[in-house]
Amino acid sequence: AEERARSAEDKFRDKKQELAVMAMNADDLTEQMSKLLIDKERELKAAQECGESATNEAQRREAELLKQTRLTEELKQLNVQREMQVHEYEQRYAEKQREVEEAEE
Repeated sequence: AEERARSAEDKFRDKKQELAVMAMNADDLTEQMSKLLIDKERELKAAQECGESATNEAQRREAELLKQTRLTEELKQLNVQREMQVHEYEQRYAEKQREVEEAEE
């Protein structure tokens, strides 16, 4: 009976040690998983910031393109106005030229 009791104690001690090792391994795994999770959260945040930065850059470029388009349209309108004014001045000049020629005759 004593032998069985000692054997049972040894088995109990062995199991207790196994459980302690398993608990330490579980703690190590938990710590590793926590570190991995933190790293992945950092990567995700960096990717989001990069995405936001890219989105902001795209929006900035789109706004710049819209501004350039608006300025191009304004420039076209100014050119049309200028051409109309030049044509008007040319007509006035031609009229004055005729008046001068008629007055000289």
